[in-house]
Amino acid sequence: MGKFLDKLFGRADNSTKNEIRDVQKDNKKLPEIIVAPGSHICEEDWDGENKVYHISFWVNDSFRPAKSHAAEVTALSTYSPGSEYGSEEDDIYICIMIDAGEYDVIDEFKEMGTVEGASYFQKLTGQFLFKARIKYYDSLMYFYALNMCDGFWDYSILGVSYPMEYDGTEDEQKLIKILDQAAESYKEEPIDE
Repeated sequence: MGKFLDKLFGRADNSTKNEIRDVQKDNKKLPEIIVAPGSHICEEDWDGENKVYHISFWVNDSFRPAKSHAAEVTALSTYSPGSEYGSEEDDIYICIMIDAGEYDVIDEFKEMGTVEGASYFQKLTGQFLFKARIKYYDSLMYFYALNMCDGFWDYSILGVSYPMEYDGTEDEQKLIKILDQAAESYKEEPIDE
């Protein structure tokens, strides 16, 4: 019973975690991440303090535009190779987000200069504060923390979320590279009104 409760409450040791991951992989076939040869632009207009900003970044064509019904998610593209559109139900997605989980992580960084519990962390300069990889609900999230709209939206992220079963795989590295390319192309420009 103790081992069961440990699994239930996430207190499993590494060997048990590997056993759980192996069972999950066997029961749920994870799609292989296909990196398309092309990219498309993802863009949104955001309200800042006194002006509107046009935000854009390039996304690999394996990710398709999708509508989100969550107010904290925008510029959503989901992993849907071969489809015209993505779906907000997809497990793998790239978006700009202002969410409580990331808010706490960014707040911790602003107070302490680091992020405890991140499996990856790198401090950055300029518009991006840092990039990190954290557990995000039942998934993993690799993201860039950014100051959007001249700092008006200073608890925002550009991130990719994906199932934990990709942890340590070549497919995870593909997803990280896709997000790195999106971050490299990220632009925001004030719109004259």
